[in-house]
Amino acid sequence: MRELTFFDMARSSDVKRWHIINTVRPQTVAEHSFMVALIALELTKKLTVTGSFFDSPREQFQFLCAALFHDMPETVYGDLPTPGKAVMREFTENPYMFDELDMRIMPNVPYAEGLLSPSLGWIIRVADLMEAYHFLCNNAAGPYAKQVRDALYGRLIKFTAEASSAMPNLKWPSAVIETLKDLGLTKPPAVYGDAEKDERI
Repeated sequence: MRELTFFDMARSSDVKRWHIINTVRPQTVAEHSFMVALIALELTKKLTVTGSFFDSPREQFQFLCAALFHDMPETVYGDLPTPGKAVMREFTENPYMFDELDMRIMPNVPYAEGLLSPSLGWIIRVADLMEAYHFLCNNAAGPYAKQVRDALYGRLIKFTAEASSAMPNLKWPSAVIETLKDLGLTKPPAVYGDAEKDERI
């Protein structure tokens, strides 16, 4: 299996997201990736009391590259809907199928090499959920898209709680809430779905 190339990454503006969800406008992997990097950097400012998160400029550069390129394997195999990934994991009986696939395609962070520390990986994952929720808050069309939006909020709250338990020295809940407010999202959904039970999401 070939590894990711510059040509693949340069095509990220051609790869569409939200294939099975109705949205008022399309979104590309390139737009999503830029927004995830932006949100991730903002989170690092809010997670600590001092506002100084990185040990070195090198670590900050690697973090930025990891956030920007976190979905670049999708330029090779496309942005597969979450329900489709769930079906494939069940069919192959391999819950780590796509993690393994991504590592084969992109074994290192492009331009920065190496792998991130676990804490930095958590931040990018939270930023990824925040970006998806933010996009659907602004662009969900129809009841199913709004259901997915609300379930994403539930996932975000759950994942933030897990991050807070794993790294209690960081200000996870307040950093997430403040960043959502800075994105213009001041009111959480009144009711959000149970992402663990809804196999369509």
